[in-house]
Amino acid sequence: MKKGKNALFTIPPALAYGASGSPPTIPPNATLQFNVELLPWTSVKDICKDGGIFKKILKEGEGWENPKDPDEVLVKYEVLLEDGKAVAKSDGVEFSIREGHYCPALSKAVKTMKKGEKVILTVKPQYGFGEKGKPTDGDEGAVPQNATLQITLELVSWKTVSEVTDDKKVVKKILSEGQGYERLNEEAVVKGDY
Repeated sequence: MKKGKNALFTIPPALAYGASGSPPTIPPNATLQFNVELLPWTSVKDICKDGGIFKKILKEGEGWENPKDPDEVLVKYEVLLEDGKAVAKSDGVEFSIREGHYCPALSKAVKTMKKGEKVILTVKPQYGFGEKGKPTDGDEGAVPQNATLQITLELVSWKTVSEVTDDKKVVKKILSEGQGYERLNEEAVVKGDY
């Protein structure tokens, strides 16, 4: 169905309550009719394809690019337990996706986000703190064993980091984008600051 569509569903007894019915309201072998209108909805994505992290978009991001493993991201987040108790919050923290921050869910989620995107994550224990949980640490509250977390996460921006050499000993972090599409060739004479 599409948003706003109205449809009448006729459900035969075999797909409804069958020979037993649901006394006293629904008699045995009843054919049911449902008048259904599809209201607006919010898509929820299973980003790991295993039910471990569900992502619901609160605010769409810009462009089409997503950060990659070596990149450094700037995020804001708030972490709640299932009972609504806040256990962590940051108004801006920068970290390398590959190295991670707070719990594994943050690195996995930001790789699916666009600049400026804001989401709510439902994080199962395997992508949170698992069987061990997390003790209180400074301003951060304790996370109990096997806790499911709700994380509001915003990807503010990121710096692209690329590996210049195959041995990963030289990397390049882009602090500000250049202009145009031309690149230097090996014979070029350059002037610059370092």
